[in-house]
Amino acid sequence: MNRISPEMVLEAYKKTGLKPMQGDLFPRDGCACALGSFAAMNGYKDTANALLFLNNLTSHDYVNAFGEGFDGERFHSYGDKFDNAFRDGQEAWEAVKHLSDLDS
Repeated sequence: MNRISPEMVLEAYKKTGLKPMQGDLFPRDGCACALGSFAAMNGYKDTANALLFLNNLTSHDYVNAFGEGFDGERFHSYGDKFDNAFRDGQEAWEAVKHLSDLDS
């Protein structure tokens, strides 16, 4: 399974010019969560196609656990296998939160 690193997320924000924001893939114009920015960098700028791309790249559970880590809230238990995805999301937020001038 592929993983998404903080470095990959930082590169995506820099290339797309999007601002980091927690809570949704594309919560408002000019903003995206880590997964949204990564999908946008790869040409997927709407939620449905972005999720298809991300789920095919990693897995549905990885995407959900990563997103919860990025948002800083765990809602589900995906098992030990996806604890790394949650941590990947947390680390991605730490790597990019300085780029956000928005309250999340």
